[in-house]
Amino acid sequence: MVQAHFGAVALMSCATALVYCNSALLVGLKRPFAGFFADTVFRPMLMILALAIATLAFGSGPFDAFVWVLAGGFSLIALGQFVWLLRAVREVPVTGALRKGEVRRWWRFALPWVVIALATDLFFDIDLILLSNLMDRETLAVFGVCTKVFSLVSFGVAAVYSVVLPDMFDLAKDREGLLRKIGEANLAAAGIALALFFFVALLGPVALLLFGPAFVSGALPMTVLCATLMVRAFFGPSSVVLSMNDRPHEVLPAIALGMSVLVVANLLLVPPLGLLGAALAAVLAQTVWSAALWFTALKRTGLDVSLWPRIAELLAARRAQKT
Repeated sequence: MVQAHFGAVALMSCATALVYCNSALLVGLKRPFAGFFADTVFRPMLMILALAIATLAFGSGPFDAFVWVLAGGFSLIALGQFVWLLRAVREVPVTGALRKGEVRRWWRFALPWVVIALATDLFFDIDLILLSNLMDRETLAVFGVCTKVFSLVSFGVAAVYSVVLPDMFDLAKDREGLLRKIGEANLAAAGIALALFFFVALLGPVALLLFGPAFVSGALPMTVLCATLMVRAFFGPSSVVLSMNDRPHEVLPAIALGMSVLVVANLLLVPPLGLLGAALAAVLAQTVWSAALWFTALKRTGLDVSLWPRIAELLAARRAQKT
């Protein structure tokens, strides 16, 4: 399959690599929306558009057309984002010299974050590969569409943390200010996650119907997948806090644990429950992954980056008002 479409696959791989580099740099330059729009909003929309074009415009060989439209379209998105990045870089004043040991420090952070980015951004792609031996092609296609729709709506939660990420690094030495900023971000992310959960529960079947009546069976699993958004918002940005405390490598055991849970949960839940089992396995893996990260951050840094401190603060303020 890859050999037959090697040109399109190679083009898509280069575009994806460029987008990942662009996104990381744009977030660091305090332009998070420009950094995340390409992958979390434009790529899912492009996949839907490419599927429609390939189906309607090309009667023969629609898959070939789909692959090339997707690869070509995403390459244009990557180049457009790169031009935006160049404009942003030119606006940064060039002052000071490169600090001693900065290159070595960069590599110490880069290697763990490559694994973090791959496991996070490609979580459902890895999951689909694992499920390929447990589901028939039609069911796998339904779950694949569910994951892409989920990736599209999850942008709202990711955007919250992207906006506050540079400010969190600015407050690295201010413990109280950092916890306050994290608490506010978690609260906003939780509110957005809850709204998206009900939005998908109500309108998910309509969205899936656009792909055909057979895809409506993914409405409940897609709603279950959205529970992972609330899980992420509750446990907070643990991996970022560990990196801020010069411990990026300590994220890796939690990732390994989460992926192991995904494999085992798929084997146990998918055969009896099908699509719903796959969704429950993904939620369980994400929950274990996030909880392990939160516990690691709490143990290593002494910071509770979950939503609970903010909830406790709001409840205490409410009780104080009553008294």
